[in-house]
Parts: sequence; structure tokens; C-alpha cells
Amino acid sequence: LDLFTKYLKEERNASHQNDLTPNRKLDTNTDVTKAYSQQHMPTIPRFYEHIPNDPLGMKLREEARALFLHRKSQEVISSDEANNLLTLLEENATPPHDPESPKINYDDFIRVVQKSSPDIANLFPPTLFADLYHNDPYGRVRILDLYQYTMRKMWYYHSRMGLSLYDSIGQGNLRESDLEDYILELIPTMHQLSQLQKTFYKFYVCTAV
Repeated sequence: LDLFTKYLKEERNASHQNDLTPNRKLDTNTDVTKAYSQQHMPTIPRFYEHIPNDPLGMKLREEARALFLHRKSQEVISSDEANNLLTLLEENATPPHDPESPKINYDDFIRVVQKSSPDIANLFPPTLFADLYHNDPYGRVRILDLYQYTMRKMWYYHSRMGLSLYDSIGQGNLRESDLEDYILELIPTMHQLSQLQKTFYKFYVCTAV
């Protein structure tokens, strides 16, 4: 009987230890996960910031946005830079020359880009030349196409910067009132509306918006 009791106690102790082993493993895994989280979670950047409501925060945000728009506006090329680019393209046209429609191959085009300002170089992605190519036997594209692409990009960035100035809340979109202000100030610069009386401005703005 004593021997039986001894074996029974040993079996119960062994069973109790086996029951504790999964819990110990679980505790170990939890500790490892917690340690990893504490080490790496602080490095995750904050991807959303609430719009500040206090006067100081709102003023700081407004000034930061104004500086950002000013810096971006400096990167937009001017019409003089676009015309200088056209001159360089024509000077480096690839033979055989066609006075009515000069063309340039890829190597000469790259040389022109390298001679231009960094802002000009940033306008031309590597795939642009292939997009403008139209089965020329000498592997060239029309200089006029390159110039028109440059002008379209310039007008696009100028328009985008102009619209950004009317984003009164700085959220990357225009409300109806913002768009009305933009069109209202744009009317005097439009030749087609030069004869429009000011009393009709609000009706035109309402129709356009």
C-alpha cells in the first residue's frame, strides 16, 4: 500500500508539472511579444495629425503651409526657361535636318537636359521619349512635341499652385466658397470675358461653379 501511494503521488506531481508547462510557454511568448512591441512601437511614425484649434497652432500651420507653397512655386519653371529649352533643343537637333519640323534623338536630348536647370530636368521622366516617339527611321522625336509637353507641365503646375492658394482650410481640396473666390478673381484675366459687366460676375461664378 505504501508503494502504491508513492507511485500515485509521483504520477500526480508529473501530471501537475505537465499542466504548468503550456502556461509557462504562453507566459514566455507574451513576455517576448511585449518586449518586441515596447522596442519597436515607438518607431512607428504618426500618420495623422488633427487640425489644431488653438490660435498659436493654427497660425503655425498657416505659416508652414505658406512656406511650403512658396518653396514649391520656386520649383515651377518660368516661360523664359521654357523658351531657353526650346533654343537648346533646336541647336542640338539631330540630322538630317528638317527646317519645318526639327527632331532630336535620345542621346542629343539627354545632353540638352544635362545642360538645362534641375527644374527642367525633373520634368522629363525616362519614359517620356518613348511616349513621344512615332516611328521615325532615325529614332527621333519632334522638338515641338517636347516643347508643348514642357508648356503643358508648366501651366499645370502654375494652375495647381494658384488653386492651392485658395484652399482656406489647407486640406488639399477646395470648398464651394473657395472655388467661387478663385473664379471671381480669374474673370478679369480672361480675354473672352473682358466685356462682361461686373454686375453679372456673380451670375457667371454661380454658373461656372
